[in-house]
Amino acid sequence: MFSIIYLHEIKTWFKKPAFYIYAGIMFLLSIGLSALAVGVFDSDNATVTSAIKLNSAVGIYGLLGFFAIFTYLLIPSIIGGTIQRDFKNNTHYVLYSYPLTKVNYLFAKFCAGMTITLLIIIASAIGITLGFYLPGANADLVGPFKIMNYLQPFLVYIIPNVFFYGAIVFAITAFLRNVNIGFMFVLVMIILQFAAQSSLPTMDDTYWVELLEPTGDSATYNQIRD
Repeated sequence: MFSIIYLHEIKTWFKKPAFYIYAGIMFLLSIGLSALAVGVFDSDNATVTSAIKLNSAVGIYGLLGFFAIFTYLLIPSIIGGTIQRDFKNNTHYVLYSYPLTKVNYLFAKFCAGMTITLLIIIASAIGITLGFYLPGANADLVGPFKIMNYLQPFLVYIIPNVFFYGAIVFAITAFLRNVNIGFMFVLVMIILQFAAQSSLPTMDDTYWVELLEPTGDSATYNQIRD
């Protein structure tokens, strides 16, 4: 029953223009930013002073993390929306009458929402990659293509954070049946994330900030800076 609900939700999203709009916007923004970074639009502004290649694991982590933040703002409408739609149409009462458990129903909805969110972030990763190799790109800024440079930040950073944000937003929507509260939660968390990162350079002891900041972003950037 899990697979039936999961596949139905995925097919429903594939029929929605919103999915292609979200993925298309993230793809175009990412390809534009990565092309700008490698000097496609103005090679005179491209610098080679940094020893870190833009398509290294650290470079991909920075670029992909930047676009992931925008995607987190979509989580309430995607992951929260998967369950909110049933509540809004009162179809959850009908579904609960079928021989399925609430755990299977809710878990399938959540996994489908996570899948759609990750696909949108993958669209960003594809755009970033294509931007590195457009005509006019400064080859000195880009190293050899290595799939692990993409998999490492995706597996270690993107997926856990999508799960973190998504699980809380989904729970808020399921219990309170209000996706707007989920959006407010994501917005507050992103503001706190930026506040934690901005406070690190002025702090002598950053241990507790790195430990308590739930996304792991502050700890990672502090280690990269060191």
